[in-house]
Amino acid sequence: MSSDASDDNLRRLYRRALSQSASGAPHPDETAWERVFANDATADERRRLMTHIVSCAQCAETYRSLTVVRREAAAFDPGAPAPLPSVTRSMQWAAYAAAAALVLAISVPMTQRVWRATPARPPAAEPVSLSASAQARALRDHPAFRLDKPAVMLSAAATLTPRGVADDRRTFLAALGPGLDAYRAGDFEQAARRLDAISQTYPAAIEPPLYAGISLLMLNRPSEAVSRLERAQSMASGEFVAEADWRLSLAHVHAGDPERARPSLQRLCAAGNPYQARACEALQALPR
Repeated sequence: MSSDASDDNLRRLYRRALSQSASGAPHPDETAWERVFANDATADERRRLMTHIVSCAQCAETYRSLTVVRREAAAFDPGAPAPLPSVTRSMQWAAYAAAAALVLAISVPMTQRVWRATPARPPAAEPVSLSASAQARALRDHPAFRLDKPAVMLSAAATLTPRGVADDRRTFLAALGPGLDAYRAGDFEQAARRLDAISQTYPAAIEPPLYAGISLLMLNRPSEAVSRLERAQSMASGEFVAEADWRLSLAHVHAGDPERARPSLQRLCAAGNPYQARACEALQALPR
């Protein structure tokens, strides 16, 4: 990027990269992109942008390019903050945005860019579809699918009903304690390891596979989390039903298999539970 490029030139370059899409649907304008990447956007603004890029190949590519440029901004500007704060405006934002536009211009083949002058297909043609992997990446960034650590719940079987005899119940709780303590402390590696071991000894207990699965999710290992959460879902009752369904749907989405999340999300969206609103929002974000 030339050091003597003017602010106006950089902004024109950015706007050209974000001009109207081949499908005829307008992209989010410059203000929308700027607010999201300057961390000024509201949750609703960010949701609308994420919902758009799930179904728009070019916007998904622009989002990816801007994300890369923001993360790597220090490589060409050691003073660049990451993420960009709300005070970052004018020349600095335009420079980063133009760099993203340049990345997009280089990375997208010419045959995908010439539609501006000579459309490759008639207006009635189907819009460009995202690949499954691109859709999965976009969904992981959608606010509805954000990962969080829920508080620990204990089943009535663990706290009220003896597992055979009172001594056996106390033994189970004593074994479970260190794993849950590690989970509460955010030591998810140790929590997953301890809780997996307890699952082997107490296969009828829901707590070990549920919180081992959530720990693996927090470690960004969703594919490993799926089997634990499927096991927890199979034995869930009461308030554990919604918890297991929600965490399993997150695991499927973050593992790149969003369609497998649909049944759990449909159940959650259809009934009153703590995750109903997010599940309905998540269903809207899934590719149709």
